[in-house]
Amino acid sequence: MSVFSNKNYQGEILKLSENKKIDNNFFIRIVQHTFPNKKAQERYNLMSPFKKLGSSFFTGIFRINPGNPLTFIQAQFPVAASHHDRLMAGIPNRDKRADTEEDWSKEIHFVDYDEGGGTVAVDSSTTDRYGTDENELMDNDSDGMGEGTYAIDDENIVDSLNPVSATNLKDVPKPKPIKIEKNKPCVLIYHTHGTESYKPMTEGNYHSLKKEYTVMGAANIIAGELEKKGYKTIHDTTYHDYPSYSGSYNRSAVTAKSILEKNPTIKVILDIHRDGYDKIDTRKDKSKLIENSRIKINGEHVARFQFVIGATSKNRKEVECFARFVKAVSDSKYPGFSKEILVKQYGSYNQYLSDYAALVELGANSNTIEEAEKAGYYFADVVGDALKLLSE
Repeated sequence: MSVFSNKNYQGEILKLSENKKIDNNFFIRIVQHTFPNKKAQERYNLMSPFKKLGSSFFTGIFRINPGNPLTFIQAQFPVAASHHDRLMAGIPNRDKRADTEEDWSKEIHFVDYDEGGGTVAVDSSTTDRYGTDENELMDNDSDGMGEGTYAIDDENIVDSLNPVSATNLKDVPKPKPIKIEKNKPCVLIYHTHGTESYKPMTEGNYHSLKKEYTVMGAANIIAGELEKKGYKTIHDTTYHDYPSYSGSYNRSAVTAKSILEKNPTIKVILDIHRDGYDKIDTRKDKSKLIENSRIKINGEHVARFQFVIGATSKNRKEVECFARFVKAVSDSKYPGFSKEILVKQYGSYNQYLSDYAALVELGANSNTIEEAEKAGYYFADVVGDALKLLSE
């Protein structure tokens, strides 16, 4: 015989239902998971509470976004991702999409301003804004000048350039001689962060797909001037930081190695970037930043440049020797044009590819595209003279 009579049992159930409403959603989810129904599945999903957690886990640990299939390709096949980047870059006005800009700006790390006149890393304990290539994979089209940009032409070329002073070079260690083969490529210019832009292109936290306003546009000047000096140059304009900023150095290493395999005569490798200051348009020391990032040469404002060395590069000694020699040439010809060489604690930045590899910060986001392009002209003059002194 039951402890409770039917009447008493019904009374207890009624009392329970009055005090608290029973939620059957969890049980419905179990049934739905076992016997799926499309319409019901839209409302009840057993795994939905874990969806965000799983997405965050995969994105943080494996740099894969379950909601973006492209990240699976980028993680496994950098070459395929690079090819996709080039195709997507051709879509008109794509760089104006706010969602795309927000995605890449979240991943971009800037450096801060040092009152002493240099730049320091905001967080040197991380892989910093230059990224890292700890695994070191073993394994060109150029847009025309847009309205309002500065182009080097016959009227703008400086009549006479400053000569190299032997006195300024006498105490500087000289890198090993470079064998330059006539009519064969000897210089490679590429961009790990090709979307880095200058004023007035400020969208996307100073990142744009309009090449004529970015480091790619400024590097066009460098490539053209080196060609005029007789140094055959390959300027690769593959995007490696779009649509994803993470893994840029691994992707750019794939591109550089592919070009080097096809052109074994290349000796000098220049990865052209631009420096960046955080929240530059709202900072109180904005005017100091602007003045620190440029110099007057022949009466015109020119963006300054800086070499960045990766401390973990296998050939750091040779890479640093090359950078210091080129800087000495620059100091001899255009005092103040080059900032002090910056040695980073982590990363090698693909500099293991050549003893004459260099990561160059050509100006900053505090510079205009005109100042950056003028810097490209003078930087090419410096590199040209350095190569002349190092040629066998």
